[in-house]
Amino acid sequence: MPKKYKKNNEWKKIFKDLTVCKEIGTGRELGVFFFFTLLFLIIIIKLINISIFQKREITQQFNRQHTKISLLKAKRGGIYVYDKSKKPINLTENITLYNIFLDPKYIGNKTKVINILTPIIYKHLCEYYGLRKVNKIQCIKNIELFSSSIEASENKNILPKEPEIAYLGSGIIEENYHQFKDMTGYNQKLNEVIAGFTKEKAEYKIKLALDNKIKKGKRKINYLAFVSNNELIQALEGLHTPYIEIKEGNYIYINPHSIAGNTNKIKDEIQKLSKILMKYGYPDIINKLPKAFKIQEYRYVKIASNVNSEIAHMINTIKEKYKNEIFRDEKKIPTSILHGLGLEENTIRYYPLGSFLSNVLGYVDKHGNAHYGIEEYFNDTLKGTDGEIEGRASSLIGNVGANEFDIKNVQHGDNIYLTIDVGIQKKIEAIAKESKERYKADSVSILVYNPFNGEVKAATNYPTFNPNNYNNAYTLKLVDPKTKYVIDDTTQVDIPVYIKTGGQTKIAKISERQNTKIKKYIPKNIYGASVFTDKNFSLAYDPGSIFKVLTVAIGLDTDEIDLYDLYDDPGKVKVGRFSIVNADKKNCKGEMPFLDALVYSCNIGMVRIAQRLNRNMFYNYVKKLGFGQKTNIEIANEVAGTVKNPSTISKVGYFNNTFGQAILVTPIQMVVALGATVNGGYYVQPTIVKGQEDPNTGKYTQHKTKIGKQVFKPQTSKNIRNALYVAMEKNPDYIKGIRLEGKHIGGKSGTSEIAYHGKYMKGAGRTNGSYIGVDNTDNPQYIILVQVRRPRSSQWSVHTAGITFKQVVKFILAYTKDTHNINKDIK
Repeated sequence: MPKKYKKNNEWKKIFKDLTVCKEIGTGRELGVFFFFTLLFLIIIIKLINISIFQKREITQQFNRQHTKISLLKAKRGGIYVYDKSKKPINLTENITLYNIFLDPKYIGNKTKVINILTPIIYKHLCEYYGLRKVNKIQCIKNIELFSSSIEASENKNILPKEPEIAYLGSGIIEENYHQFKDMTGYNQKLNEVIAGFTKEKAEYKIKLALDNKIKKGKRKINYLAFVSNNELIQALEGLHTPYIEIKEGNYIYINPHSIAGNTNKIKDEIQKLSKILMKYGYPDIINKLPKAFKIQEYRYVKIASNVNSEIAHMINTIKEKYKNEIFRDEKKIPTSILHGLGLEENTIRYYPLGSFLSNVLGYVDKHGNAHYGIEEYFNDTLKGTDGEIEGRASSLIGNVGANEFDIKNVQHGDNIYLTIDVGIQKKIEAIAKESKERYKADSVSILVYNPFNGEVKAATNYPTFNPNNYNNAYTLKLVDPKTKYVIDDTTQVDIPVYIKTGGQTKIAKISERQNTKIKKYIPKNIYGASVFTDKNFSLAYDPGSIFKVLTVAIGLDTDEIDLYDLYDDPGKVKVGRFSIVNADKKNCKGEMPFLDALVYSCNIGMVRIAQRLNRNMFYNYVKKLGFGQKTNIEIANEVAGTVKNPSTISKVGYFNNTFGQAILVTPIQMVVALGATVNGGYYVQPTIVKGQEDPNTGKYTQHKTKIGKQVFKPQTSKNIRNALYVAMEKNPDYIKGIRLEGKHIGGKSGTSEIAYHGKYMKGAGRTNGSYIGVDNTDNPQYIILVQVRRPRSSQWSVHTAGITFKQVVKFILAYTKDTHNINKDIK
């Protein structure tokens, strides 16, 4: 007998002697007893292990699986300005709109659901589209857009297509121009369609679209991402794989059916795509790849976006109405026929005054990202911090247990109050628009600044934009006979022109702009994304002769000149192979005082000051006045401008800088620098923020004026104020076009030629005109700077920016006539 068998028999003998074993018996009964005894011991040991050794781990796991986190969304802070009575006006609102969605899996009786939804969708598309009231033609366009998913046979445009006539340049128009020159036929057809389009026709279209949207079963393709990089699109198309589909140029989809079931192949393809996405800077999309390669059901179907609260209420009402109308889902569970219908909140930033102050404000896009201006600069402050409620949860009733909550309080965003005066702002916006059209300019900017406390009281640019419709800057339209000037006028080089080639849209080169065989496109708003740039803070330029005020101030402050010191003006100075000449050859000649060099804007007079000054001394003042560095005003994307290194700049470059050429400055830098020449000599930190309020505590923090170092002596400041007044009273162009009888206004004009391909251009449409001045040379309250870019009515600033300055200062004097003159030299 084997030892193992023998040993087992010995154990059996021992157990037979036990009473319990005798009672149980032998053989099979004994085996069953041992089996259950062993099983019982295993269970006991396991329970001890769980209750003692794994208690903490399992408790944590339980908590994770039975914890519900409720997000408390922070409200974005408001941006306010004050009117003349010091009443705050909110320029921003946070509007809650809703998206309507369906889960087709939990929708019963599709036809009935479509019939229930159709009147609601009609109201959204044809009465109030989000926040906008809709007219009939917009209703039809909305329905066309809503129906875009219908198969081609059913998706015929309702409105007749407006004829597109391309202007190709050099007087050449598309051949079909004469066919469509008379729009009578098109207009007649359009009116017929509008008149005959009934609510019944609209609802029929909506039902077709809903039937197409509400699908059950497996998706044919899965959406991956939208990308703007055309090189990435080309790289993906170059793979020639059946599972990648590119739609509408830049939308990437994955067809999982073409590769389904081949796990190793999917893994290899994901790895390949990941490398390409990483190469072109799209690492965020990589995480979406595994899901995109899985066959998915139609579960989330967005029916309508950004519906208003009235539409949302109608959705909730029908859900309540039909809650007892039951169907059985795939698992035979009784469910309401509208169980799969739902709403999701979508908070958008709304600007109730439209384009008012838009360049200062910036905008928040539909994804909640802030761009430009105050919105971007204070984004972290404005958006606040979301809160959370974390607690034990039941799958049926949500959070449970009175003492089971962990709360992280929501911190709503701060409110920002601006220094802008609404009355002045409204007026200068109207003046800027009028001036742009009158002088046929590219753009006009106006800045109003208080030199004593550093507050920006008004700032505008025209053309501008409506932050509620920021996408207009990115939408293209065909260059047609109405916009042919963009192609034919060679001074219009700042307007972006696009061409479409090889399935791509790109900026046209000069040769392509002039090519009469290529169709060209421009932004819907003409100027494209350049309208977002606040040119008062974010665009540096050659200031021209307005800089002469500062050069004279530096000469006075260093005691190198006196206003009535005489200098010899030959009208022309040779500097190596370059010549510096005066623009005004009539008044700038012979022996004359430095005051007249400022009055008549004599370049040679500035050269004579530069010759008396130490070069480093001049640039030391330039630095103290803040040029070549940001002012740190609270506006996103401020630029520093450019001041060349004093030790390396050429002699002619140094001379040019003294009369505002070859030096790049921003308007905000100019008004702050001029402020130091009229406020007693101090550099004052500019600001556009009056104060900041924490809505969580109600605490309001007042902005404090930041007075920097003294740059000029008080006497220098007094002399410059007087010189600006003399210029207004003595310069014949100022007397004729700018001066106000009986008013102590003062200022200086400046015309700067625009550099193009390394050369300065001359003539109308090739210069920038500026005028800077004060409302009262005895006791200035405001500095006003006007910029007119590329005026085509005149190349000289005195006839463009100067006239605009007069309009602004005349209004401000009337607007503030009841205001006490509180500004005095800073002590």
